[in-house]
Amino acid sequence: MKTKKKFVNLTPKSKEAKMCFFSMMNSFHGCEVIEEDEEIFFLRSLNKKCTIAVHKSGNDHWKVEK
Repeated sequence: MKTKKKFVNLTPKSKEAKMCFFSMMNSFHGCEVIEEDEEIFFLRSLNKKCTIAVHKSGNDHWKVEK
């Protein structure tokens, strides 16, 4: 049985996040959820150049949208 991939969208909020968003993620908002726990998403960008851990709430750098 094949499991369905989960995706979330990231929107950069900080200057550092915007630099990563434009240079590493090629301005793609969608990210594949590799793993998650109660507090953190472990994500891979659609172009597979960037892997990032993002807090689900209270994040100063990224806005996480499901």
